[in-house]
Amino acid sequence: MADVRLKRAEQDSSATSLDRIIEIERENRDILLENRAILHAIADHLDLTLEKPPGTQPD
Repeated sequence: MADVRLKRAEQDSSATSLDRIIEIERENRDILLENRAILHAIADHLDLTLEKPPGTQPD
């Protein structure tokens, strides 16, 4: 019975860690999108064109 509880606790811990990693990835993506929008606004204000690195997706 103790083995079952230990295994369940390990699975819960792994799931919690994975959930936190996914949450952090989403937060990072949101921050990157905000930064990108800020850079585009600055470029527009300065009348600049931002070059895209080769192999990137279009806006």
